[in-house]
Amino acid sequence: MNLKDESPKGVVLVLLANNFYTDPRVRQEVESLAKGGFVVHVFCWDREGKADDANINDRIIVKNLKILTSKEFSKVKYAISAIILQIMGFIYGAKLIKKYKKIIVHANDFNTLLGAYLIKLFFQKNVKVVYDSHELTPAVYEEWYGKCIGKLAKVIEKFLIGCADVVLTVSEPIASYLKTITHSPVYIFYNYPSEKLIPKVDKMKAREILGLPRDKLLIMYVGGLRYDVALFELIESGLILKKKGLNKKINIVIVGGGQLEEKIKNFVKENNLEDTILLIPRVSRDKALLYLSSADVSYVIYKSLGYNTYIGMPWKLFESLACGTKVMIKEGTYMAEFLKTHGYRDCAIILSELSPEKITESLENMINSEIKTKNNNNFTWESQEHKFLKVYEGLK
Repeated sequence: MNLKDESPKGVVLVLLANNFYTDPRVRQEVESLAKGGFVVHVFCWDREGKADDANINDRIIVKNLKILTSKEFSKVKYAISAIILQIMGFIYGAKLIKKYKKIIVHANDFNTLLGAYLIKLFFQKNVKVVYDSHELTPAVYEEWYGKCIGKLAKVIEKFLIGCADVVLTVSEPIASYLKTITHSPVYIFYNYPSEKLIPKVDKMKAREILGLPRDKLLIMYVGGLRYDVALFELIESGLILKKKGLNKKINIVIVGGGQLEEKIKNFVKENNLEDTILLIPRVSRDKALLYLSSADVSYVIYKSLGYNTYIGMPWKLFESLACGTKVMIKEGTYMAEFLKTHGYRDCAIILSELSPEKITESLENMINSEIKTKNNNNFTWESQEHKFLKVYEGLK
């Protein structure tokens, strides 16, 4: 590619310890940068070894590092691979600087920040750094590796963040923490889905397409069937619904696959809940959004694993709201606080406590109530895209 011929605004190197093709936030950021006139090189770790290198639209170049690949998550492999990724990312960045003279390095999360730091250290006059932190680093590493490693991660992040010219993050609580360890400007960009992904059909049409009941209240979970999701509280509410005969009016729909898939299937079968709980295997993201559009309520509740659980702002929260679907969330979480303080309290069912009984009670109260919903463009990526591009344009 000849940059002079393309007249780009600049070159961005994105460092990512994940599969670029399946990471919705990073993919949206990269597509926005390319649309805004930047040439973007994505250097990422393909954990499962399945992704292909690619040149996308002549402005997005994806390079996958295939090391220590595995389908199962391993803390040890993750730590080793993160170090190797950053060393290789430094080498890749050095080659880009040799070719293009100046670049912007976009480091996604703590496990790529060292790579950005090294590039800035060796090529200070040629590099600007954006640190995009999607999580509260010390809390995450404490949950994974224990308190001592959590404290060490905090010290290291505080040192490495000194290379960042700009810091991005996903919510106010994380932004508040980051402002205590950096003097650089901190901007919040929420995990909003792209408008182009939101289905352009109403709930009844979505149900017709998906073969779902048109005459029932549908509460839906869409996502990974993981241990950190409060899924069995939802599933056990299915037992109560059936005992009360409410399964004639309410269905639970669970869409996804993962660690708990077989356990959930067995529970549903053993308790004869096939007429109450509908299980759908993992689907593509566009179809997942169609399922969310078809639902009356989207279940977005996680088990309390620490401070990160409290401040979590998952994709399914904003995807549901963008699709015009109410969310069921837990009181005492930042999700609940966010919706209250930003004027969206009516978009949520907020449980005072997490239990099958409380879930059932909330759903039962909805049976005869009128549910007014509509797609909300306030929760789409495009609503913040202009501000996002302005950050990068200011780094040239």
